[in-house]
Amino acid sequence: MRSYRQIKAQSEIDRVTSRASIMGRSIQLPGGAHVPAVPGRYHVVPPPDLNEVTDKRFFLEYDFPFVIVREIALESGSNEEAVDVVIQTSNWKTKHPNVGGFFVLDRTGFQFNHPSASHEDGCHFQLIPSISYVDRRTWSSLSDQDKDKAYLPCIPTVVVGLVTLTEALKDLQTKVSKFVTCGTREGLVVDTRDNRVWIFNQGEEPTFEALDTVVFDTWTGFELDCIAIRDARARAGL
Repeated sequence: MRSYRQIKAQSEIDRVTSRASIMGRSIQLPGGAHVPAVPGRYHVVPPPDLNEVTDKRFFLEYDFPFVIVREIALESGSNEEAVDVVIQTSNWKTKHPNVGGFFVLDRTGFQFNHPSASHEDGCHFQLIPSISYVDRRTWSSLSDQDKDKAYLPCIPTVVVGLVTLTEALKDLQTKVSKFVTCGTREGLVVDTRDNRVWIFNQGEEPTFEALDTVVFDTWTGFELDCIAIRDARARAGL
């Protein structure tokens, strides 16, 4: 038996506890919507502006009409591959300081729409490649405020996706294909475990080849040594 005062007090405790639980187990989106703080795909309409999300526990992407939640931490093998990519892109920047443009790794995304889509209801695509390059002309067209955004409001010139345990081959092929359809000139999906690369060129059907060094036409001077990426993982015994 409990008094009304006890019931009311317990109700308040339950309310606060419930709210704390929700905040810990969910991600708040602009406009007040929440999605679970668990990797997965969650239906959210209209498109939220992911630049406004302050919760940084996960990678968030938007592929209309779904918010995609991904783990930030990579398994050890994929982390070794990512480190090698950083080395290769840094070496390119050192050797070609005058090429211009901007290359980004998987902490930066892009927000865009299909060329025929309306922008009135927000960006239908807010996606994060493993590696990307924005050419000098596109980069120069962005304001300083836009350049500081987590999801740049532009189409990258080149995108690369690395297959990991958290991003499967099929998902990356779909993502890179959407970039190319919307204006990216060259796309690549690298699968070092099956020793294959898929090449996407604007206006052409995707092709696949054995793992090798890939030379880009629109990323001046950059060659991605995919075998070196695989070997970085192998040297670590992973």
